Amino acid sequence: MSESKLKEFLIELQEHWTDFKEKFNVHKTRISDVLSENVFVSGYENLFLEGMSTYSKGRYKRAIYYFEKANKEKRENFSCLYNLALAYQADGQFDNAINFYLKALKYEERDYDTIYNLGLCYLNKHDGELAEKYLKISTEKAPEDYSAKMSYVLALIECKKIDEAIEQTIDIVKSNKTYLDFTLTVAKYIESQSFGEKDIENISKVIKLLNSYLKLCNTSSIAHLQVSMCYGKIGNWDLALKHSLMALELDPKSYEINSHTGLVLYCSHNYQDALKYYEKALSLKPIKNFETHYNIAITYEKLGKMLDLEKKLNYIAKNFKNHPQINTIKALLKTIEEYKSQNKKSKPEKQPKQPHPKK
Repeated sequence: MSESKLKEFLIELQEHWTDFKEKFNVHKTRISDVLSENVFVSGYENLFLEGMSTYSKGRYKRAIYYFEKANKEKRENFSCLYNLALAYQADGQFDNAINFYLKALKYEERDYDTIYNLGLCYLNKHDGELAEKYLKISTEKAPEDYSAKMSYVLALIECKKIDEAIEQTIDIVKSNKTYLDFTLTVAKYIESQSFGEKDIENISKVIKLLNSYLKLCNTSSIAHLQVSMCYGKIGNWDLALKHSLMALELDPKSYEINSHTGLVLYCSHNYQDALKYYEKALSLKPIKNFETHYNIAITYEKLGKMLDLEKKLNYIAKNFKNHPQINTIKALLKTIEEYKSQNKKSKPEKQPKQPHPKK
């Protein structure tokens, strides 16, 4: 077995082992949960305490079960409604969480935690208007709570109020330098949004924000990477490459930075160097990495390495059968097969040698 085949086999073996461990741990946790359930608990106090206990252990679905039962035992109880909403929120069921937070507010309409968490739920649902409403109240009720201030900034971004969001971010950093990295969170949040006609304008504002961050902290590979991504988004590949390479100097073993550098070089039509960085990224994160395998494949295509392309596509088709983009891979393989078939037919057949006539 060749060295490359052996490496592929070991990677595949590691992928299967990782999958097995993940599934085993999930089932182990479920079995433990069932065995530890107190199915005989009854009465409001006991149900409520059981809910609090399971919540503290991170078993949110079980906590919901106990709080729901407690709520039936003693309706119109603020503590139960609030904790039930909190468990739903922790479990990612934001609609249910909002429903119970609103019910809780009927009994304690000025409760800060309820208002703040309600704002967070709306933020998670990308309902900018309502998130802004409740988080603004939170900042007014607790002006020293930086968590509320930062969440409010994200709500402003959801409402497309970019200038105000950037202004608030700068104020937060000026008043407390320990929150300097929040600048990166804001930049990434704005960069991930789509603003239609104002997209380039807002990305340019993000670049200014990130450059102000870099003046204070020039050794942040994450900041350089984000600036590079922003420059790429507006098509300035020279500056995108400059910041990407600076990020690599600071963190040469980062999968994300190597992969992004490959992308920048690919978009700059420097396919040979793009391939080098994609391969480095793959060596850093070999398991279940569809994205980089795919990027290497399309780079092979640009370089005209059709045999390498076909080999890579076959590898992807074999190892990522359930990936959402697998049909794209199969279509590419089919195109290659058709091309090879047509090429074979178009080649003139060799004519048999004619015997020399005897004189």
